[in-house]
Amino acid sequence: MVNMIETLPLIWAFATLFVVMDPIGLAPIFVALTQGIEPTKRKAIALRACVIAFVILALFGFLATRYWALQASLCQPFKLPEEPCCS
Repeated sequence: MVNMIETLPLIWAFATLFVVMDPIGLAPIFVALTQGIEPTKRKAIALRACVIAFVILALFGFLATRYWALQASLCQPFKLPEEPCCS
């Protein structure tokens, strides 16, 4: 049996990506935009769109961690002390 603790983050990640990508909402738009195109070309366009979307999301995911680490290091001098200095 698969451990639920290990699979729960994967379920959360999939749910988040599903909401962000919104495939159900984008399907009618895709069909309308590719109307009259051959089915093989339509599949190629869909695959290309998925790959581009994945690359963009992955790029933002990897760069976001570096960005927030940089922000934390830049804001360190302005951080208030945790204990009062005049106690």
